[in-house]
Amino acid sequence: MQEKDSNVAYQYNLNDSTYPRGKDLAISVTNNCNRPSKTVTIDMYTNCMLCVCDGWLPKPVGEITDFEKLEDIWHNPNALEIQQDVKDKKFTWCAVEHCGIKHHNNYEPIYQLIFGIDDSCNLHCPSCRREQRMHTSGPLYEKKLQAVNHTVNLLKKFKPRIHITLACSGDPLASHIYRPLLHYYEPKPSQTFTLFTNGLLLKKQLEKSNIRQSITNYWISVDAGSAEVYHQVRLGGDWKILMENFEFLSANRGKSQVLLMYVVQQKNYKDIFNFFEMCKQFNFRGNLVHLDDWGTWNNDVVAQPDVWTIKHGIFSDHNVLDFNHPEYAQCKEIVIQAQKKYKASVSDRVLSQLGINQIK
Repeated sequence: MQEKDSNVAYQYNLNDSTYPRGKDLAISVTNNCNRPSKTVTIDMYTNCMLCVCDGWLPKPVGEITDFEKLEDIWHNPNALEIQQDVKDKKFTWCAVEHCGIKHHNNYEPIYQLIFGIDDSCNLHCPSCRREQRMHTSGPLYEKKLQAVNHTVNLLKKFKPRIHITLACSGDPLASHIYRPLLHYYEPKPSQTFTLFTNGLLLKKQLEKSNIRQSITNYWISVDAGSAEVYHQVRLGGDWKILMENFEFLSANRGKSQVLLMYVVQQKNYKDIFNFFEMCKQFNFRGNLVHLDDWGTWNNDVVAQPDVWTIKHGIFSDHNVLDFNHPEYAQCKEIVIQAQKKYKASVSDRVLSQLGINQIK
């Protein structure tokens, strides 16, 4: 494999002011990180990043199809440069304000492979995207499909323990690109999976899938506890179908852990109690997480808003965790009461924004 320089897009990501890098901050980080030696995220362009999040370390070491063995990802010259930089605690290309390295060691006990190749999804939630995206044909589709097939072949030859995350963007169960992995791959005993999904296709895609018995964690984005709220925040979804899939998962989960994710926003924070009642019903865990700004909504009021903005508003309208939001105090009280009643799990980011502590 030949050494490759970061292209213009990645240079832009490295200079993104919202993700300060170690090279830009006058700080001393003393903690250790082994992720560049244990982790690979395959991104939308089929490039390999040596972190659990491609935005935290957007410096590609090559495309996945460049490598004949999975091990080569961590042994090529580009990878060795990053590993030495992290070993020397320079963190030149790392988003040290976001990855947690300032507060603790980042340690992965086994290899991690994270798929982020395809953002296809059967939903178009305003918190994530303005329109439905589904890649089913064309040169980019073929390239992504080739990358998945190639990765499957690399996994067949890989002997160490490895945990595979499917996927960090879109919904892998809706994706046509991940089908070779879902339908035809037979994982080794040393290979386990985390599945990120919206839950609507669990039974259809997993009932006969070879990977189902190897899934140890299901992370399911729900964002609601009732049909009324669900149909406001999960556009394109169907509450009845979701409940049917939860029934299937509850009966077929085995020893796997199921975590339902709830992005707190203005349209759903009053539904939090219903959400945790639903978690109790199916014996799933639930977690409240913050609303990210993915650039879907405009950040500010504009003189001539487009049709989508007229209908859906701007980011500050929905970011109820912002101290300046008119419903902030009411949201905070509901989260506190949910903690007391359900011992509700709340992400550190939400706790920080609300100025409260996690109840143990």
